[in-house]
Amino acid sequence: MFGYALASSATLGDALAFGVRHVRLAGPVLEKSLRVEDNVAIFEGHDPFELGELLPLVSEFWFSSTHSVIGRVLERPFPSRRLLLPYPAPKHASLYSEIFQCKVDFNAGTMQWHFDAALLKEKCPNANPISARMCADFCHRMLQSFNDDEPELVRAVRSACLNGVGGFPSVVDVAARINVSPRTLHRRLAESGISYQAILDDARRRLAEEYLRNTALSIEEIAARTGFSEASNFRKAFKKWTQELPADYRRRTSPWTN
Repeated sequence: MFGYALASSATLGDALAFGVRHVRLAGPVLEKSLRVEDNVAIFEGHDPFELGELLPLVSEFWFSSTHSVIGRVLERPFPSRRLLLPYPAPKHASLYSEIFQCKVDFNAGTMQWHFDAALLKEKCPNANPISARMCADFCHRMLQSFNDDEPELVRAVRSACLNGVGGFPSVVDVAARINVSPRTLHRRLAESGISYQAILDDARRRLAEEYLRNTALSIEEIAARTGFSEASNFRKAFKKWTQELPADYRRRTSPWTN
């Protein structure tokens, strides 16, 4: 849904503004911002965790993935002006210029990506106001599941549950992602008064409710998208979560059935 919201935005500027506002849904490590100075748009990253030797890896992932996403949104290569990075040039530094097709400055004391601000007004080829609004509302409600009063560990696990690749992550996967053992993860979550299974179930329930209320997907399709191999197991789990069967919830809440 996050990707659909970006692609269906009216302009690239709208897509990027949406992405920055909802970046927590993408499970970020770096803090990100976007501004315009003298006809130059500047993506800027900040390293709140002082990643040290991991910073180049995280920076490469952020810049390259964002570059790829923008290219897909625009359906054409995205031209850059300049890339400024706070770490020394790695052995593969030539790949930066090859991929971004612009000047790259290492040891720059900042983490910035410059491009022509006029591109922000470029219309997205797949712009669709209805899809954009629906997907944006979906993402906004998912973002509300991140409680700012929660411990950082709980928010990190919640983010991992919403951003699993190819399905929902296991506790082993999440523990590896945040660099602790599964046992330590269970213990630290228990100290916060919650379990991994409770966080996972909450993420699956929220997604299931969104799909039932705002899409025409079948129960079987929703079951698969929320991590169930059998629709019958999904129905049992949903009834346990909400005291209501999926079909009854859809009839009560969805404009698709009214």
